[in-house]
Amino acid sequence: MERLLAVALPLKVSRLSTPFRMRCLVAVLSVVCVVLGLFPLWTLNVEALEGDDKLVCLYRLERETEYKAWLMVVRRVGTLALPTVLLIICSSLIVYLVARARHARTQVM
Repeated sequence: MERLLAVALPLKVSRLSTPFRMRCLVAVLSVVCVVLGLFPLWTLNVEALEGDDKLVCLYRLERETEYKAWLMVVRRVGTLALPTVLLIICSSLIVYLVARARHARTQVM
């Protein structure tokens, strides 16, 4: 059945993944990832340790909750929400195109 479906109702890949759409998708994902990854810039401070010349990145105790909140946002959005939404959108497009091709095919017969 699956082979018959693939032969009888081929997807036109050019509709689903055009170079322009893929460039836009990569650009949007890059911007989202960069913005999510920049949160340490406003939550961490570079400080010198006492008696040392080394600089270290520390978050102050009053900013600890802010740092941990941003860390959870990055984890949830970057590893859960964003991939899930992209998977749902791509799967929905494929199902839509297969259903549309099936209806167009049955009308021709």
